[in-house]
Amino acid sequence: RPSVLPSSGDLTPLAVPAPASPAEPEIDAATAFGHANALRHRGDRQGALAAYGDLVARFPKSREAATAQALRGRILLEEREAVRALSAFDAYLATGRGELREEAMAGRARAYAMLGRADGERAAWEALLSAYPHGPSSEHARLRVGALSGR
Repeated sequence: RPSVLPSSGDLTPLAVPAPASPAEPEIDAATAFGHANALRHRGDRQGALAAYGDLVARFPKSREAATAQALRGRILLEEREAVRALSAFDAYLATGRGELREEAMAGRARAYAMLGRADGERAAWEALLSAYPHGPSSEHARLRVGALSGR
């Protein structure tokens, strides 16, 4: 039988596998979403923004990632970061999901208002009214469209 040990003339060290490191627990989109929500509920807005951003990066096609975009938009609007909020709301709306669609549309209009972009704000409120003529935001939307149109 051939020997499996190196011959005495072979001084090459044997490869020894590195000790196994403890495996990181697998995390799924729902778990990541729960973590981000917990941070938001505790008032850690920056932590929540980072956690939602990580969720979107790791699970971009998930339902949780879409919802995370709308929630990021809400937090960013509260933080007066209108440009980033607008981007987050647009990202949510681009998913085609509907659960937070009216809220995201209203958020877009508020972001445009914060930026002082009256044409964008008016168009956003008009789009919301077209989609949700009797929704929770419709009365405010009508008032804003009227004010922005000089009526």
